[in-house]
Amino acid sequence: MPISINGWPVLDSPPWDDPKLTRLKVPGTPAVAYLRASVAPLFVSIALDYHQTIHPLTGRLDVDGYDYRQARMASRWSDHSSGTAMDVRASAEGAQGPGMYSWWDGPKAAAARAILARYEIVMWGGPVSLGGSYNQPQNWDFMHWALKPGTTQADVNRVIARLGIRPDGTRPSAPKPPAPADGVVSLSGAIRGLWKDVRVIQIALNRVLGTRLVIDGRWGPATQAAFDRFRRERMGLTGDAVTAPMGANSLQALATAAGITLVP
Repeated sequence: MPISINGWPVLDSPPWDDPKLTRLKVPGTPAVAYLRASVAPLFVSIALDYHQTIHPLTGRLDVDGYDYRQARMASRWSDHSSGTAMDVRASAEGAQGPGMYSWWDGPKAAAARAILARYEIVMWGGPVSLGGSYNQPQNWDFMHWALKPGTTQADVNRVIARLGIRPDGTRPSAPKPPAPADGVVSLSGAIRGLWKDVRVIQIALNRVLGTRLVIDGRWGPATQAAFDRFRRERMGLTGDAVTAPMGANSLQALATAAGITLVP
């Protein structure tokens, strides 16, 4: 039986009907993880931490798990082929190679290191300088999260028990999630700049403009610049109206563009 790089047996070939595999939704997100059933809750918990501390998962394909294939950078079976690895936001900040180093450097890398410390048996494909597992820039794989070589099912079960991870991947001590980009938001609260509502505004700006604001709840220069850009490009405002303090009309326009319902 072939073995993946991290030492786990490769699972069934297409049509991928091996009973050891399962699809598990990442709660509170559209993402669905396809993984080895016995490790799926662990990886979904990691995906939730990513969603809550690094960047929101906004697409169904933001988590990519099992894949029956050889590794791209080695002549061995990929950890994906054993269902013990996942790629997160591969089409965005998860790109391979050095191109996303600056995006990760700072708070996002710190959050990734916190995840690695919390789960202890997991590796991240970022560079060693940021706390990841790879030295050479051509091997950097920011999207990649996998069980470390030598990790056993007993190790996985121990970490699941220690963290209290439930079968759906949630756990009692999980970080507080960001405010959702959909739903009902207090208009007066958002105008006052409440922390939770600034996060909604940042998510909405990312959605509408394709920006990559950090969802940190702080109204800093980057958020202000994105909001000004929205008023200039999407509302057609000019002059002082572009940089004026946020008001109900511009906030309502952003909410409408992002699919958010505002209440008084």
